[in-house]
Amino acid sequence: MKLKQLAVILLCFTMLLAVLAGCGTPEEPPDNGNTQETPGITEPGGDPHENNHTHTPDIDFDAAFSAFPPDTVMIKAGDYVVTWEELYVFLFRSVNSVEQLLQTGIGWSDIYAEEKTLAEITLEYSTDEALLFRVYEHGAKVSGISMSASDYEALQDDLDYLTEMYGGREEFAQSLKEYSGFSSLELFEKLLGIEYLIGIIVNELYGEDGILFPDESVAYLVERENLLMAQHILRTKKEDGDDTPLKESEDLLQQLDNYNGDDFGTFFYQLMLENSEDPGSLHSPGGYLFQPWDMVEEFSNACISLEIGQYSGIVETSYGYHILLRLPVDYDAVPVGLANTGQSRTLRQIAAVENFEFVVIQGWRDDLTVEYTPEYLSINIEAIFS
Repeated sequence: MKLKQLAVILLCFTMLLAVLAGCGTPEEPPDNGNTQETPGITEPGGDPHENNHTHTPDIDFDAAFSAFPPDTVMIKAGDYVVTWEELYVFLFRSVNSVEQLLQTGIGWSDIYAEEKTLAEITLEYSTDEALLFRVYEHGAKVSGISMSASDYEALQDDLDYLTEMYGGREEFAQSLKEYSGFSSLELFEKLLGIEYLIGIIVNELYGEDGILFPDESVAYLVERENLLMAQHILRTKKEDGDDTPLKESEDLLQQLDNYNGDDFGTFFYQLMLENSEDPGSLHSPGGYLFQPWDMVEEFSNACISLEIGQYSGIVETSYGYHILLRLPVDYDAVPVGLANTGQSRTLRQIAAVENFEFVVIQGWRDDLTVEYTPEYLSINIEAIFS
C-alpha cells in the first residue's frame, strides 16, 4: 500500500470506509498466497474498524439533520468554516458507533471519561473530526501543494467506480445519506477531494512508502514498541512421539556451529529456505518484525536473550523446534501485528505518518483560531438524536 493511501486511512475520517467497509480505494487487497497458520505467531483479534453498514433504528436521522439549515455556520477556523451539513456527517458516524458499542439505549447524560457526559464526548469528538478537514485545507494552502490533473483524474475514476457500483448517482447519493450521513453527493466529493490532497502532501513530504523519512527518526519506535526481528528455522512436531524433527533440528544446529565462513547470515538464510517448515517465514524471508506478545512466549524469550547477530539453540514450542537468528530491525519491514491482519504498513511508514499527525498537523492546528457560533453552542445532542 502506498503512503498516500495509508495517510487517508490513518488520519482521515475515511469516507470510503464508511461506504465500502474497506480500504480507501475500490481495489481489492492483494493476496500474498499465505493462507496457512504461521507457527509461532499468536492469533489476531477482529478488526476494530469493521463497519456493518447499520445504524440505530430508533433514531429519526432525517429529523436530526433538520435541526439546522444545512449551510448554517457552526464553527469558524481562521478563514474557514464548518457548516451543519459537514458537522452532521461526523455526528452521524459517532452516534451510530455509540449505539453499536453500547448495544442498549443511549444514556446521553451518563458520565464517562474526564467527568464528561456521553453527549459532550460525542459532540467533542465529532467536532474535532470535522475541524480536521479545515486544518487539512489550511495545511495544503500553506504548503503550496495542490492536486494535479492526473490527481483529479484518479479522484474522478474512484467516484465513477462507486457511482457505477451503486447503480447510478441517485442510488449512490441515497446510500451515502442512509449509511454515512451525507446530505449530498457533492459534499462527499468535496471531503474526499481533501483526503486526496492530504495524501499528496504526505507523499511530497515523506516520499512513496515514506522512503524520505530518515532512519534516525524511525529508530525511536523500536525501543518504544519493544520491537524485535528474527529469522528462524522450524521443524514441526510429528504425532505419536516421533523425534525425527528434533534430530533434524540438532543436525541443523550442528551445521551452524561448524560454519567457519565470513557470511553467516547468508548461510543461515539458505538453511532456512531449504529446511524451514514455517510457510510464514518463507513468505517473509527477511525475517519477522514483531512485538513480544505477537509470538508464543518461548519464541519471544529466546529472541530477547540473543544479541543482534547471535543464533539460538533449539527452542521448543507447541509448533515444533526452532533455531532463531536475531537480526537488526529492518525499518522497511511490516510488523507481524499488522501483517497478520492483512495490512502492509512498514515501520518507516508508521513513523512518517505519526510525525505527520503529531508534528505537521499540530502545527497547522496552532495556526488557526477557532470560534464556535451561537448555533453550535445551542446544539443539544440528546434532543437532536432522541
